Amino acid sequence: MERPRFVRSYETQVLSDHLKELAEKNIDEVTYKELSEVAKSNVQAEGRGALMRARKIALDERNEYWDCIPKVGLRLLTDSQRIAKAPSQRRSIRRKVVKTLKTAQVRDYESLTDAEKYNQQATLTLAAFVGQASSETSHKKILEAVEEKHRQLALTETAETLKLFRSS
Repeated sequence: MERPRFVRSYETQVLSDHLKELAEKNIDEVTYKELSEVAKSNVQAEGRGALMRARKIALDERNEYWDCIPKVGLRLLTDSQRIAKAPSQRRSIRRKVVKTLKTAQVRDYESLTDAEKYNQQATLTLAAFVGQASSETSHKKILEAVEEKHRQLALTETAETLKLFRSS
């Protein structure tokens, strides 16, 4: 017997459609009250999951990032605002890494099965890697490398352009 295809809930679909319409009309803010009226449920209570899913759909399918305005509603971020928000998300990742490292540290390592030991070691290794990669120092090193590469490319492009003028 074939399983029925997944169907989005009514609330999720109407919220997703509404966010899409707002973005198309260049309306970048919407209140929770308006969203609750559209969904016919309180998006700050029982309709919260549908709103979270609609925001995820907007990001995944249309590359629209709707950020929360606490106790007010949502705001569609511009590309510059999205880039400005990234450092706080990197700090959030680091907090989660620290929590993962603390959670994976066991009190009685010898009581674990071999499979549990391997899983714990893999988790600790991955968390340490993500922690290192998301550090401020790593970000600065990567930023410097990107800037240097752009400078090199700009010089190469300028040299190629000058060759065109010299050969004519």
